[in-house]
Amino acid sequence: VAAEAIIKVKSRNGPMTKANLALYKTMLDDSFVIKDLKKYKDMPALLHTNSSNFFDSYPRLMSHAAQTFMRVDGTPKIEKEKNTTAAFINARSRWGLVSDAVRLALAWR
Repeated sequence: VAAEAIIKVKSRNGPMTKANLALYKTMLDDSFVIKDLKKYKDMPALLHTNSSNFFDSYPRLMSHAAQTFMRVDGTPKIEKEKNTTAAFINARSRWGLVSDAVRLALAWR
């Protein structure tokens, strides 16, 4: 975006003044960059305060769940679902799972 703004100013033969370079801010505001930064502004705080859950527990649990469901071992899927659900609840409790989901949804919107 910065390069595009400079190219536009140069193509008009304009000097690099504060007024001409204000085009960069306008272009930045119109791009996805600022919109995404505003939308996800609460994500870093959430991920830093719950880093062990989001970067350790949940990836490990999801990996184990995927391995369990993909493995053909004669165990009915309903039993695998119950075991996977129990593993999530044992690792994080029902309240912890719901709390993390709500906080993630609020930070995501």
